[in-house]
Amino acid sequence: MIFPKNFWELEKGKRIVEEWVNSSWPPGYAPSKVQLTFKTISGGTEVTLIQSNLPLEVDEEYLLEGWTEYFWKRLKKYFS
Repeated sequence: MIFPKNFWELEKGKRIVEEWVNSSWPPGYAPSKVQLTFKTISGGTEVTLIQSNLPLEVDEEYLLEGWTEYFWKRLKKYFS
């Protein structure tokens, strides 16, 4: 399970930067950095997510599936 730990930066309407940890990561591994940026485009908003500082052991496909299932799909449903 992935969950937010601490907010680093918040630029209203433009950017959120926060720390994230995952319960399956090695014990004591530092949180990753998640940055969400928001850009106004024709017909809506473009949201970009960049996650860095991941353990080498992380299964990137599994992580992508998690972001899709538990974040992007729920965000889309919320704003629909």
